[in-house]
Amino acid sequence: MLTPPSPRPQDQEPTAHVRRPTFQLLGNVSVRPSTGGQLALRPKHRQLLALLLLQANSPVPTEALIERLWDGTPPASAFGNLKTYIWELRRSISPHDPAAAPIDTVSNGYRVTADAGNLDVIRFRQLAREGHQALGHNDHITAWDRFDQALRTWNGRALQDSRTLRALRDESDRLEEQRVSVVTELVDLLIARGAYADSIDRLHSVMNPGKPRERLWAQLMLALYLDGRQIEALGTYQQLRRLLIDSAGIDPTHFVQRLHERMLSADVTLGVSWGGSAGATIF
Repeated sequence: MLTPPSPRPQDQEPTAHVRRPTFQLLGNVSVRPSTGGQLALRPKHRQLLALLLLQANSPVPTEALIERLWDGTPPASAFGNLKTYIWELRRSISPHDPAAAPIDTVSNGYRVTADAGNLDVIRFRQLAREGHQALGHNDHITAWDRFDQALRTWNGRALQDSRTLRALRDESDRLEEQRVSVVTELVDLLIARGAYADSIDRLHSVMNPGKPRERLWAQLMLALYLDGRQIEALGTYQQLRRLLIDSAGIDPTHFVQRLHERMLSADVTLGVSWGGSAGATIF
């Protein structure tokens, strides 16, 4: 995989003198407590922590937590159970001083305090935002670096081990859409620089045949074609066409069909005009 330029010194995380708990949602839900190591959480604790972290730095009402934590059918003991889970989470995250755990009781609810240094979702979104800002200023090197760093915060499907709850399943899907958006922006930049193999790997990591996104497939077609794998590129178009017909009864959009036609005619300008801005050649 092509490595982007090293981040500037100010982008590095500062060395902390006091260990803080760190949280991960972009993969399995996990926490490294203030004492270090990896904390093993029971399912309900894991789900509760995820619900709080998804709204980090904002109060989450008790009623909303109860509704989401039991998928709309809470037991009569839900209020008491929730208080117990909160206390147990605090004790697990900060064993020596549970009161120091970043879970605060606020009016009518609870709030987790986190930032880009200890919560991967915040860091992912911050880096993605910086990448888009750099792209808007035609600073493609910085955009490439930020998008690449953003994607490195992922360790699998978001909330992978907690998708049994409807609320977390919906959030997982929304986060995946954000991930796909960053991949498409980064792949534009990679193709512009001739990094076709890296582009192909990145695209395969987010391809979902059950939900064909035409821009991803068009990027894959182009990367394969420019990498000298013309037969695979043409086969990718046919695969996309079958998926769209089977799932929605439609053909690919005009833009994707036009890309296919240019490949069939061995258009030598394919890729030449690719400038790295979002979909410069296709869309």
